[in-house]
Amino acid sequence: MKKLMTFLTALTLVFVFSTSLVVQAQESTTPKVGTVMKNVKAEKEAKAPKVDPQVKFNEFLTNLEQKQDVNYDEHYSKWTENQVARQTRNEAYLEVIATYAPDLATVYQAAFTQHDALHIELFDERTAIRKAFNDEMISGLKELQTELFAQASSGEITWKEARDGLKTYLVSRKDELKASMDTYRSAIATREAQWNASAVEVKALHVELQAAIKSEDAETAKEIITELYEYFQEHIAFDAFKLETMENAF
Repeated sequence: MKKLMTFLTALTLVFVFSTSLVVQAQESTTPKVGTVMKNVKAEKEAKAPKVDPQVKFNEFLTNLEQKQDVNYDEHYSKWTENQVARQTRNEAYLEVIATYAPDLATVYQAAFTQHDALHIELFDERTAIRKAFNDEMISGLKELQTELFAQASSGEITWKEARDGLKTYLVSRKDELKASMDTYRSAIATREAQWNASAVEVKALHVELQAAIKSEDAETAKEIITELYEYFQEHIAFDAFKLETMENAF
């Protein structure tokens, strides 16, 4: 009986030990669920997407170009409205000048013409800068897309890495434009602050001019019109400075 118990105990230990070895072997050869999912995801990422990447890129490029056209149209429309409003104000002011300071009518007309020309040059320069930036960005984007898509097709990089590369490029180009804009704003900041202070005085002078006209004080009205001309020359000089700085900054 004692020998039988000893035999059964030994048999039990052998069974337990064998079972442990089997479990360990299964654990070592069977990948975990998380690992399997990562591998499957990686395999899917390495394969070409179901939707043709070139088709998606072309759609993105078309949308980008359309958005740029819309932005230009909106910018041009707003600028045109401002130009029309400015010309309307100028015509009304010339009538006041003709009444109270007729000897200044010619110089004022010349100043208005110069001012309008400067605003056209500023608009054209801003438009040219925007167009040059957009054209260069799209050209670079197309070149990079060709390179990255070729690498993704050959398996050198994943399609996600190709898309991320394009996104990084767009962000970097926008950052470059922002840096140039910041440089421009910094360059005109001092002169802009000076003109803003003068603009407050100009606004006050216009109020005084209206009061003088209302009270039929022709002498005071002429003095104010003369003073306003000096401020107008200051504003024209500031616009010319902005144009020159813009041409040098971009």
